[in-house]
Amino acid sequence: MERRKMNDEEFKPLLEIVPTDALTVCPVCGKEFHASRSNQKYCSQKCYGKKYYEENKEKLDAKHKAYYEENKEKKRAYNEENKKKLDAKSKAYYEENKEKIRAYYEENKEKIRAYYEENKKKLDAKSKAYYEKNKEKIKTKRKEYYEENKEAIRAYGKGYYEKNREVLKTKSKAYYDKNKTILKARVCPGCDKEFFPSRSNQKHCSQKCYQKEWYKKNKEKLKTMKR
Repeated sequence: MERRKMNDEEFKPLLEIVPTDALTVCPVCGKEFHASRSNQKYCSQKCYGKKYYEENKEKLDAKHKAYYEENKEKKRAYNEENKKKLDAKSKAYYEENKEKIRAYYEENKEKIRAYYEENKKKLDAKSKAYYEKNKEKIKTKRKEYYEENKEAIRAYGKGYYEKNREVLKTKSKAYYDKNKTILKARVCPGCDKEFFPSRSNQKHCSQKCYQKEWYKKNKEKLKTMKR
């Protein structure tokens, strides 16, 4: 005879006749739950998985690393072959779960920041190594992305600045006050006016001057592109 799993509606009436002292406390999340068998310790598969991972972290990490090293070329080839399909899938998933992802980030942002601060050197070194290895590929991808989304990027930048103008000004001032011995007055190559930079690599006094200088440098190139 085939065993059928009870659905939630069928299971609810049974909970009413189970005594309250039969409730079990999950050691992972601390929630009370009704055990469906005598040896059940966790409220869900998720909590069991979390506990199992904590207890076997080193073993599992080593196993995953070994599997990755063994199959990385195969995985790369698969990703390249199915790039469009995978990108579409990721995009669809994000659109479907946008609010959920944002809510998760808001709920855990302090935890994420703390993790980053704790592992800053390690993560920065990893990012740097990855960038050095894939520099040309990253530059090409960034350029392609910018060309495809130029208007959206500009609109977002403008909107972000308008929304956070005061915060950005305060941050810029605080940065300057902290580094004013390093950030001495400079002459803007666009308008020849003296200004105080808000960061160490700032050459122009404003975005307008930067764009003016950029146009001068790239005038011939732009004419060729227009043709």
